[in-house]
This record gives sequence, structure tokens and C-alpha cells, in this order.
Amino acid sequence: MEEDELFVPDIQRLMFRKCPAGWHLKPPHVSNYDITYIVKGKACCAIDQTAYGLSQGALLCLSEGGVSKAARTYADRRMRCFSVSFILKNTADGKVDIPFPSVSDL
Repeated sequence: MEEDELFVPDIQRLMFRKCPAGWHLKPPHVSNYDITYIVKGKACCAIDQTAYGLSQGALLCLSEGGVSKAARTYADRRMRCFSVSFILKNTADGKVDIPFPSVSDL
């Protein structure tokens, strides 16, 4: 395996969230990579002002830099999700991009 093919994540935040009714996330600037997996429920997420409906099995992947994200859940189908925020470098200490679309279903 080549030196630049090895990836080193620096985990900044790892959490499981049970969103209460009325939960929302104001649009911050995403400075790290952010991956969220929807375990249960439903949410609406806007990435750079494009809206996505998320439900159980959805994977949300945001690349480092330049992205803004806003989200909210629904009172009757409150979202539960795992989320990780991290910095990703290869072993040659260069930054890399994650090869996933912004939203996908697993």
C-alpha cells in the first residue's frame, strides 16, 4: 500500500443524539468532515441551501470547508442519529476528500 493511501482520522466529536421535539440545528460553517447516520426517525437538512429529506438508513457526508448545514426533526418522527466530526489526513500529512455523496441511503 502506498504511503498516501493510508488515512488518519483525528476525531473531534463522536455522539449519539436522540432529538427532542422541536430540535433544530442553525446553519454553521462546517470546518471538519462530518458524517451522520440516521438510525430512526426523520429530519430535513439543508446543505448549502439545498434541502434533503432524511430518514432511517440515510447517510449524510459533509466535506471539510465551505459548507453550511441546517437541520430540523419532526415532532411525530424524532430523529436518532450517530454523528462524527473529524479531520482527515493521509499518512504523508496531506489532506484528502472522502469519496461519498452528500446524501445516500444504506
